[in-house]
Amino acid sequence: MAYSVRPSKGDFLLLTVMNIAGYNDNNGCSVLYDMRQKTREHFAREINNPLVLEFYNLWMQNGIHNHPPWNAVLDIQKTEFGLTPSGDKNSERIRSVLEKFRSSTDFDEFYFRILPEYIDVCEEVGSLLRKVDFINILDDAWEFKADFDVCVIPRPLDKVCDGYGPKIGNNALAIIAPGRSNGIPSYNSPFVRDFAAHEVSHTYIQTIEKQVMEIAESKGFAGKLRDFARSQEARDYRGESVLEETMLRALQARYIGPFLDLPSHSIEKELILDHEEGFEHIFKFDEAIRKHKENPEGSLAEAIADLMEKLLQYS
Repeated sequence: MAYSVRPSKGDFLLLTVMNIAGYNDNNGCSVLYDMRQKTREHFAREINNPLVLEFYNLWMQNGIHNHPPWNAVLDIQKTEFGLTPSGDKNSERIRSVLEKFRSSTDFDEFYFRILPEYIDVCEEVGSLLRKVDFINILDDAWEFKADFDVCVIPRPLDKVCDGYGPKIGNNALAIIAPGRSNGIPSYNSPFVRDFAAHEVSHTYIQTIEKQVMEIAESKGFAGKLRDFARSQEARDYRGESVLEETMLRALQARYIGPFLDLPSHSIEKELILDHEEGFEHIFKFDEAIRKHKENPEGSLAEAIADLMEKLLQYS
């Protein structure tokens, strides 16, 4: 498996228009990331552009304010990787508006001018990742060798400490916002490795989840497990994604984070913070994974399936 760090013009266009349309959350930082500030200042003239209002209305149809429209994010990356977009109608409309904005403004010229800075960000992130054995750390934690490539895409126009981890074709993507260093948005922070590891792990976890469901089917509790998963809630997460995030965060706190050379990393603190954010089973996941790692009597998926069966009994 190989990994790379590269810019994404399509994602940059999406976040440019989002910023013009009122994407203001910066997670408590007193200033914006420099590239984000430059982009907002340059395109302030487009605030009354009818295409921006049209985009805003389509964006809000997703019902998730202050987050990029998920289907459009996926389809933009599919297009950039030479794959066919999903055909989702709202995504098609959003991408059409973005293309009209691109072709009717000086976006291409602006992007060409700022691209060297964007490439510098990619090189900065790549340098951070190369300081640790990034891929082997993930392979060891998830207990299988990845059969996909990894592509890290910095997203300098996003709010800090955020990211997305879709799988596009044979690529696990980590689309990552700036980190935060002394209250300032920055990619020069070891915690950027943590964001990238988290987002790439979403692709690893798909294999584990498939194996867990196969075990659940064989033992006859798959239906109850699906119902249980749909009932979960935590912070911005709902349904099955809560259990996925819980498993990922538990494993990352103890078996990924400590190997990424993060300053002042605290397993207990991470678990407590996640529990306070609503991941109520985080300690049970941590215990099940820890016992499995200390005394493996089967696969990681089998350990998680056993835990799920116990959680169903508790519930």
